[in-house]
Amino acid sequence: MSALPSNTRPLAVVTLTLCALSAVLSIVSLVHAPLDLTWRSLHSSDAFRSDVFWVLVLPATFLHSSWHHLTFNLVVGLLLGTAVERRIGSLWFIGFVLLCSIAPTGLELWYSGRPQIGISGIDYAFLGFLLPNPPPIRYGLWLACAVILLGWLLAGMIYPISPENPPGNVSHFSGLLIGIAAGLLFRSRRRNALQRV
Repeated sequence: MSALPSNTRPLAVVTLTLCALSAVLSIVSLVHAPLDLTWRSLHSSDAFRSDVFWVLVLPATFLHSSWHHLTFNLVVGLLLGTAVERRIGSLWFIGFVLLCSIAPTGLELWYSGRPQIGISGIDYAFLGFLLPNPPPIRYGLWLACAVILLGWLLAGMIYPISPENPPGNVSHFSGLLIGIAAGLLFRSRRRNALQRV
């Protein structure tokens, strides 16, 4: 048995945990009717305006409203999240994910008066981070994710895709902006560190 090459990338443990937790909670919510009704009550603006808002944000981030919503967000989250985590390390990545869970959901509620569920705000933050720091994902997978996410963002802003359950445009856009700001900061600090060497 041959040894692993020295350039083997570390496993993106936090990304895998984030996606696994989101998958488990979403699947339970989608197949178990009583729990599903409980979680769907998070769509109530009153719940998000309550004192326990911050306790509700993270569970809402992990949940998804349909199977295609879950599948798409997990695929994008795995691809882009892995690239970001490998760039900044697991500890910084945890803080980044927490920020991108709370801020986009809170801004969506503040602007539109309705909460959103799903990790798409985090996915947009991953994309934003990677725009100034393109990852070495082969076959242009990250570019495909970028085209799809930016296309969905543009479509959601121009056309009412689903009037009864519209996309969280504020959540998506704010996640993207937070990611771009973090990506530019990372790029600047990395450049400064390389200049000192």
